[in-house]
Amino acid sequence: MLGADLVDLTRDGNTTHGLLADLACSPRAADVITVTAGGNDLLGGDLPRAILHRLDQIAERIQPLGADVIVNTVYDPSDGDNEVGRRELGLSRLAAVELRRRLNALNRGIKKLAPSTASCSPTWSTCSTGTALPRTSRGSCR
Repeated sequence: MLGADLVDLTRDGNTTHGLLADLACSPRAADVITVTAGGNDLLGGDLPRAILHRLDQIAERIQPLGADVIVNTVYDPSDGDNEVGRRELGLSRLAAVELRRRLNALNRGIKKLAPSTASCSPTWSTCSTGTALPRTSRGSCR
C-alpha cells in the first residue's frame, strides 16, 4: 500500500534494553527510522538518566544505517492529568507527581539527544518501544 517494504521491530511492552537487542536483527541500511522508546522503562521504575543513556546507545547503533531518524518523545496517555495516573495505575498522589516529573525530564532529555537536523515531536501512538526500518533483506528477528 505504501510502496515500501518495512521491518517492524516494535513489540508491545518492549523496553530500551529490548530495543538494543532487537537492533542486532536490523538491516544493514535504511532510508527512515522512527524511534519512540522509554515509556515502558519509565513505568518499570528506571530513572530518566539511565533511559537516556540507553537511547544514546541506540542512536549510536542506528547511525551507521545512514537513515533519516525521527525521534519521538514519550506519549503521555493522561494528557498531563495526574489523576489519570492515580486512577489507572493505582498510584498515590505523590507517586503520580513523581512519575510526571520523570516523564517530563525524560522528554526534555530526548529533545536534547535528538540531533538538530532530526525531527522531534510528541507522538500520538502507543508507549511501546520500537523502530520501523525499510527492509533490505529477508527474514525476521522473531
